[in-house]
Amino acid sequence: MSGLTMRVFICITGLLAVCANLPAQSDGADPLHIGSIAVSGSVHERYEDWDVFKAKGENSYGYSGSLLRLMLSQNEQSYDWGFELAAPVLLGIPNHAVQSAPLGQLGLGGNYYAADHNDQYTASVFVKQAFFRIKRERSSVKLGRFEFNDGGEVTPTDETLAIVKRDGISQRLIGAFGFSDVQRSFDGAQYIPTLRRLERYSLQRRTRPRRLPGGWLGMGQDSRDLCGTHETS
Repeated sequence: MSGLTMRVFICITGLLAVCANLPAQSDGADPLHIGSIAVSGSVHERYEDWDVFKAKGENSYGYSGSLLRLMLSQNEQSYDWGFELAAPVLLGIPNHAVQSAPLGQLGLGGNYYAADHNDQYTASVFVKQAFFRIKRERSSVKLGRFEFNDGGEVTPTDETLAIVKRDGISQRLIGAFGFSDVQRSFDGAQYIPTLRRLERYSLQRRTRPRRLPGGWLGMGQDSRDLCGTHETS
């Protein structure tokens, strides 16, 4: 095992050990506090079995995808901030699930294999979120790297409508895309006047992991600038 691979392994093992003893980010449990700083984490593991495409090559396959997340945050009356590390681990990615046109990539396994320079086993540690938000009585401004799901800024009080909005509207155009094993963040700014629910956002360069020279799977960027203004009710 190379020195670089060993460092990645040690980082991920450390994150896993910490996350295993922390409250989950979305289970309603109170996070661990160190002074006024909250510490939370999650471990998301799933095995995917694909057998959809009737094509030559590896159209039937399975692989393991894990995502470890560790979050430090502080929430005060006039401001809050968050810093989060994420460690995706992909094991057993199919190496024959990419075919010539018009077939292309046969599912997410083919996508991951092509995007990661044809590696079947890969892992990384990168900055998922690093933001600072200033809060006022009638507005807030967030700067830095953060997750953003277009259409999901406000949750309706009606339960049925909330489900439709969450599953059918949110992330249709812009989002973290939680179905993937790595997910997405955005670098930019977000301004929200809280009374009118009118939101202006300027999101620049969505981030995603990619393999860099030397075998390190680190942060990559898609050079796409987004901006907009909309009203959500």
